[in-house]
Amino acid sequence: MEEDYPLRVVRYSVPFVKSIFPAKNREGLYLVWKDQPEFQAEVMAEIAPLPGFSGDTLEDSVQQMSVFLDSMKDEYPSPRKKDIIQAAAMYRNDNFLQSSADWGIYSLSIHGQQEISPEKSSSPGKLEIPLQVLVTQTPEELGAEILKEDSPLAWKIQNAKAIKVKIARNFSSGRRKEILRQDRNKMEILRQINPHARIIADANRGLNLDDLAMYADEMSSYGLDYFEDPLDLIEDTFSALEDFPIALDESFLVDEAFMDLVYEPVFRKLRAVVVKPMILGTRRLEFILQMADRTKTPVVFSSSFETAPGIAQIIAYARNSGFANVPAGLDTLEYLDGQKDSYGYRTSQEHGLVLELSV
Repeated sequence: MEEDYPLRVVRYSVPFVKSIFPAKNREGLYLVWKDQPEFQAEVMAEIAPLPGFSGDTLEDSVQQMSVFLDSMKDEYPSPRKKDIIQAAAMYRNDNFLQSSADWGIYSLSIHGQQEISPEKSSSPGKLEIPLQVLVTQTPEELGAEILKEDSPLAWKIQNAKAIKVKIARNFSSGRRKEILRQDRNKMEILRQINPHARIIADANRGLNLDDLAMYADEMSSYGLDYFEDPLDLIEDTFSALEDFPIALDESFLVDEAFMDLVYEPVFRKLRAVVVKPMILGTRRLEFILQMADRTKTPVVFSSSFETAPGIAQIIAYARNSGFANVPAGLDTLEYLDGQKDSYGYRTSQEHGLVLELSV
């Protein structure tokens, strides 16, 4: 019967508990698979395109997963892991699956059985990865937070070896001097708390070349490690690589022609590449990782505000990638309601702050 089929798609909506996107809820899909009908345990993967960043939408994913599930039911009455791998490969070759659905199916078929499972898993454990601490607060919010007794954020910043700071928010609004002043104030606070951490400034492609030069000059005393995808035009990025420390992130996502332009000398000039598997999909992700491996370019795995199963997918993939020792941009679970029971932090001498995710 249809309801007994071991593979299903579940839609979810989780409220944001911190205001960072216009949307009030993070919405996505879980692809859930009962691998052994006689057991209660299920494995799951997340499919959650991020509005404003992903090339596909949630409705695209719903449509694609409906077709995928129908085809699975027709071809594989009792699917096993190898069947899902085969079906996913077929759709990938036909260019059917877009980024988020591709990543979700790949994650379920490759990693799910061993490492990603809900709370009732028959083999519970923890996934761990070194972490970049994400700072999105205004200087006023940041200053007030760290003055609190036993502030979790202050503890995280103190113990971090890498801190990612959102800068230049709404920089085109006309309040440029005020925004730059606020960003300097944030850097002052962070350096008071932790003088030694690597600091990454993430402008989300909000600057032009003149703006970047101004930021680099104003923030030279804070010892920034690099600017993460600061420029709005990819042509400007190529021009700026000789003069500024830059990592790429969104450029991999929104410039369709970019992957045709990427060649090894560009990667050799980058400080790092930031990869969001949920947005990239497996094909572009694997291309970037192969190029990074050849050029010895550090890779930072990053989230797209997924829930805990989606973060677990990324950790599982990163652990097998050869790049798992680079602090990852996965400090986003606290932005979503109901996730805090799934994760925690610890410190290590080698990595600083480590994200621990229960699976």
